[in-house]
Amino acid sequence: MISSDVQLPLVAFEAKTASPLSSLTFHASLDKMGITFPPGMARQSWEAVGNQLKDVSSSFVWWLADWMIYGENAYGPQYRDAIARTGLDYQTLRNYAWVARRFEHHRRHEALSFAHHAEVARLPAPEQDYWLRKAEQQAWSRNTLRKQVRASIAERESGAVAPVAAVGGRSTGRQAVPTDGAGAGAAGKAATIEIDLPVGEFDQITRIAESSGLSNSDWAARVLQSAVRTLTETKTGTKTGARTGGDTPAPAP
Repeated sequence: MISSDVQLPLVAFEAKTASPLSSLTFHASLDKMGITFPPGMARQSWEAVGNQLKDVSSSFVWWLADWMIYGENAYGPQYRDAIARTGLDYQTLRNYAWVARRFEHHRRHEALSFAHHAEVARLPAPEQDYWLRKAEQQAWSRNTLRKQVRASIAERESGAVAPVAAVGGRSTGRQAVPTDGAGAGAAGKAATIEIDLPVGEFDQITRIAESSGLSNSDWAARVLQSAVRTLTETKTGTKTGARTGGDTPAPAP
């Protein structure tokens, strides 16, 4: 028998997923203090219950966070009194809500935990999306994702690559592109350029970059550097041809 205080999230979960929790309540008795399993329960049924409990635990933090956000927006200061009456820890909920606000529903990855999202919550949205896609594709744990992100930030802060940010609903790439020392006093320094792209094109660039094992920042920087080299070589070749070919006489020996 499901008690009333846990039935609501279970019903909500059934409504939003293709795998309802009917087998959980069919094969076991669930109440506030635990689950009672019947004797002789088939192993497949027991495994199914475990998978469904995992899904509930993964979703429950998001539910708490969204509940907190709704109360804050709808009821103003009164929501804190309501939270106190539930016995839930206010600061913990605040932390959950802070992460949830950084990810609209359509940007949350079902295959990743809330903790994965928390690891990248401080990054700009395009960077969040990049790292979460990478974590899902590579089946990274939360700790692996943390190491990868920290390594990237360390490289970025060294001056090699700058982050990507979203501005006004459009994706704006900011890449710090190291110069080749051609400019006066430019050796060893980095220039920052801003590229404004429609979201669809930015997403396409991100997919191309990921196929090469690069972040969109790294990929854009390399493409631009390659273009600069190509243009420089082309211009040099044109000037050389103009001096030595065509109807222009060659210098006297």
